[in-house]
Amino acid sequence: MRTMTIVALAGLTIAADGTAAAAQTPGTAPVEIPLEVRSGRMTVPVRAADGTELRFLVTTGSAVTVLSESGAARAAGRPLTLGGGVPVDMEGSVTLPDSDLTVDGVVLDGLVSNNTLNAFDVLFDAPGGRLVLKPIGRSVEWPGMKLSDPVRLRVYHGVVLALDVELDGIEYPAMLELGAPKLLVNQRVLDETGIAEGVADVLRLGATTFHGVPVELSDHPSIARFSPNGDGFVVVGTPPALACPVAISWVHRELRTCVP
Repeated sequence: MRTMTIVALAGLTIAADGTAAAAQTPGTAPVEIPLEVRSGRMTVPVRAADGTELRFLVTTGSAVTVLSESGAARAAGRPLTLGGGVPVDMEGSVTLPDSDLTVDGVVLDGLVSNNTLNAFDVLFDAPGGRLVLKPIGRSVEWPGMKLSDPVRLRVYHGVVLALDVELDGIEYPAMLELGAPKLLVNQRVLDETGIAEGVADVLRLGATTFHGVPVELSDHPSIARFSPNGDGFVVVGTPPALACPVAISWVHRELRTCVP
């Protein structure tokens, strides 16, 4: 999807320049935001200061908040918030044409990106219909949730999330981009795994296995950036998060999924 390619390129360029993520001021209790899945992507309501409700895609592949032209007009420069008043970080925000933020004919108002999310420990609970933002503690605790042992993340410039995954028995470096509806791969991955008809038999994140995961050959800029020589590289999209809750902590550099 052209939208996600442009957004990821903008976000990674900013991250590579070393721009630090802007710090938010989280409260003392977790904030739950209703989460809706549209065409394999996770969206949440965002409110402008006058009460206008906008619809944003949630992504972990962009360093900065993104607005569509329509969304920027509706927001009209007013502060934006998630849930119980969590501010959406607008520093360095980017505005794109509506055509670049259109999903199945519907124009989204924008993207909630890593510079907002990374001030919290985050639970993407698509099966439960919620996004949970929890103040960062000394350790990551999710009471009442049965989650796996941590998968270690490599966090670049405070925003970009990298990890290792196993796809159909072969290990690859990867980037986590929960704004993409599929796993995005380069030609080397397809050649080595023999994936046919756009579906991988097995994706492993740590000890957790996902079956029948949709895969797409892609020119996503992250692939060229992290694998300039054409070595196998994977961009992990929403499929794991749609199958079960996924918890991410930028500060503690860990990802947790279902209990295997």
